[in-house]
Amino acid sequence: MRTHALTSRNLPLIYINTGVIRVFFPKNEEDRHTAEANPAIKEDTLVLKIGSVSMAPQADNPLSRAVLRKDIYQRALNLGILRDPGSEVEDRQYQVDLQSINIGTAHWNQLKPEKENGKGGVLTESERNSQNPALEWNMASRILLGEMKEILVCGHSLEVNVTTNLDFFLNVAQVQLLQQLVQANMVGLEPSTSTSEVLFGAK
Repeated sequence: MRTHALTSRNLPLIYINTGVIRVFFPKNEEDRHTAEANPAIKEDTLVLKIGSVSMAPQADNPLSRAVLRKDIYQRALNLGILRDPGSEVEDRQYQVDLQSINIGTAHWNQLKPEKENGKGGVLTESERNSQNPALEWNMASRILLGEMKEILVCGHSLEVNVTTNLDFFLNVAQVQLLQQLVQANMVGLEPSTSTSEVLFGAK
């Protein structure tokens, strides 16, 4: 079975610009009924709130690549096709900006929709042109169909920048809630109850 590596050739052009995103992670039904019966248990839901998410297939400060095939990379650089969407050697880099990330806990029955008064701004003409994948694709260099051979030219790179302080305030109940949610939603993290036997051959 032939496998394909994750490269810029099989990744789409992604443009995302959102407002406030809220994601709720409640406990399962049995745990919630237990929490409702026990007044001492106050939090049964994890709430993730992100102020805004923006993503584009161009980075403001592109990362330097770990070039594995310098001959191919240099030739593509001389031809000026590294930034052309859909080219054979495309140096595509995604940038994701997350603002105002808040994680908290609450009781499921006390959660109510929150009304946001923020209004999205109007995009300028240059921003609209830079967010038109069809236009960029049509203006790309001519695609020549032929026998294709997958060659890894550059390795993957990842950079994470945090521009503000990270503050964590957790109590015991919140830590227990996080542990229960992880065990309930992540495969392979639950403790195994099966026993295994080890057999030794006779000498």
